Amino acid sequence: MTPESIITVAINIIIITSIITVIQIISLYWRCVKQITLWWWTTFTASDIKARVEYLPGIEYLFARVTPDQLDLPDFVLKYDYEVRPASSFL
Repeated sequence: MTPESIITVAINIIIITSIITVIQIISLYWRCVKQITLWWWTTFTASDIKARVEYLPGIEYLFARVTPDQLDLPDFVLKYDYEVRPASSFL
């Protein structure tokens, strides 16, 4: 390999790593925004049900509390959960 090709590969690795890091930061930010929005809504608009509302990060956490045969979830909900978190989804 020539020195130029080694530099090109190193630059590409740095760029890809930077893009992955930015995506992870955006994902973390969006998760925090959802939780803050839920907290705000339950605190100021529905304070009487705040104790009953829980934020669950995925469908499998819901199934830990309610059996799947008791729920009728639309297909788009299951599809979205699998797209957002494919490694942890078991549906």
